[in-house]
Amino acid sequence: QSNLFSSEIFYVDMQYILEKSKKMKIKKKFSEKEKDLDNKILEFKVLTKKKEQELIAKKNILSQENLNNEIGLLNDKIQRTQEIFKTEEQEILKLKKDYLNSSLKTITQKIIDYADQNSIKIILDKKLVLIGDNELDITKEILKIINK
Repeated sequence: QSNLFSSEIFYVDMQYILEKSKKMKIKKKFSEKEKDLDNKILEFKVLTKKKEQELIAKKNILSQENLNNEIGLLNDKIQRTQEIFKTEEQEILKLKKDYLNSSLKTITQKIIDYADQNSIKIILDKKLVLIGDNELDITKEILKIINK
């Protein structure tokens, strides 16, 4: 019966690994792209506001037809630019998702390899373990392997 309770089951804190893994530094990897997009959006809003104020100032100078024309052109530009920003945002989200999926596959494969090399039959995620001896927590060993 002692074989039944031998150390063939371990657990790993996947949340900790995802937060501390060098492969999962998504925030750093994509924050610059997100920051650039945010700056473009902010700059566009400022320019749009300025253009709106210019149109308001020209309200009494321009004919109603010319004013409507310029308002239409501005609205078209706003719509096109918003679509561009939305596309850029979706591209960043897709890149993040692809990177996350690829990284998770790599991490999972390294955990599988570790289990094979150490004759481990089951590795659980720590959040699924109600009670577990700290000696069965292999999070730090897995993190070292992943960060090599």
